[in-house]
Amino acid sequence: MFYPALRRAVVIICLLLGSPAFSHAELLTFDNVLAEGLKNALDLQIGAENLAAAEAAVGEARADYYPQLFLRYGQEYVHVYDEFNAVVSVGDTVYSDSTSKYKSSLYLFSQYNLYDFGRRRLKIDYAEQQVRISSLQIDQGRLEVSRMLLDLYSRGLKLQYRMAVQQAVLDRHNRIYRLADQLRGAGRYGRQDVGDAALALAETLSGLEDLRIEFAAILAEISLYTRREYNPDDVSLSGLELPGDEPRFGEHLEMFPEILILQEQIKRKKTELTLAERTFLPQLTLSGSFGMYGSDDNSYSAALQALSKRDASIYLSINMPLFDGFSARSQKRRLQREIAGLELEKQKTIMELQNEYRKVRMSYQSLLGFEPERDDVKRRIGRQTNDLNRLSHQQMIDQVALERKRIAFARHRLDADLRQIDYVSAALLLKLLNEAGS
Repeated sequence: MFYPALRRAVVIICLLLGSPAFSHAELLTFDNVLAEGLKNALDLQIGAENLAAAEAAVGEARADYYPQLFLRYGQEYVHVYDEFNAVVSVGDTVYSDSTSKYKSSLYLFSQYNLYDFGRRRLKIDYAEQQVRISSLQIDQGRLEVSRMLLDLYSRGLKLQYRMAVQQAVLDRHNRIYRLADQLRGAGRYGRQDVGDAALALAETLSGLEDLRIEFAAILAEISLYTRREYNPDDVSLSGLELPGDEPRFGEHLEMFPEILILQEQIKRKKTELTLAERTFLPQLTLSGSFGMYGSDDNSYSAALQALSKRDASIYLSINMPLFDGFSARSQKRRLQREIAGLELEKQKTIMELQNEYRKVRMSYQSLLGFEPERDDVKRRIGRQTNDLNRLSHQQMIDQVALERKRIAFARHRLDADLRQIDYVSAALLLKLLNEAGS
């Protein structure tokens, strides 16, 4: 029962071997994918909105340098129970009148902060520091998107190489199975040999399907950044190209966006601390007002038209908080701890960047050192393949053995190709890191 079922499965597999892996495929390059990702990534668009909000906050802080103007209109009916009371109100305005009637007021109020020991300037600095932080966060976001896309693209390219080799191996196993079936009929192969060939063919097809599923998942992750849909059957990834310049190795870590962000955050906390220290300093304010009042015994509209009474005032005031329940002292203590934490975070980030550079550099140099060996492996595999083809034409080698050697050569070549992708990917990552730190 087992071998007839296996034979049917092999027939189905053979029917699936018709189409090549990337016929009429759209060719994607890393540069195009990176450009689309940087243009369409939602994280970067969110960062741009945060930057615009921070710039608007600077305008809010600058508003303290302008006088504040308020216009208030009030209208109500006032009933006076005590005819000897000479003081009544209209809204927030109080004036002398001892008669029950409709009353209206139109009131213009202005206030200007003359001096506050530099707190206005500090508030603007605080807002501008957030603008710089938001801008640096966009730079950091661009780096993160670039690194992620490079990683995804490299993994996708490796999968594409593996799928191509797996497809070739599948074709070889299909030929081995057919040869084994023919040789079994000639009495040179047994039933077990044919069954082994059929199992190898089925396992190879299963492995190819797993690779295709993984490749589709990689394309789906890339589409999250580029916001383009990719059909795995219609997409082919172009090879990665080495950058033109020789990679540098972490020469300016202090200019890295992560470090600059932490430096700005420390400055911002120090500005906030200075503001907290000036909480109990006085504030000198100039205020003025101009009011118009009117009244009528019977009508709201008539009271409005009778706005004939006038008054004006101007006054200088000094506001000085005396006690806030120790809030400012606690705020200062909190900010000092936060500054210390950010300093430690900066040291940690520098160490992490140094470690990352060290690992990428070691990987790049190691792969660079093996480049001549990889080229030699490819040349030797090419020569051996030519020798096999010559022996095959001369019918001096068993065809099943020939196909198995071709499978082994394809897998050796694949290993060299994958290492080449790792080498170029490491060089491109160093380029991205150096550009971010320049």
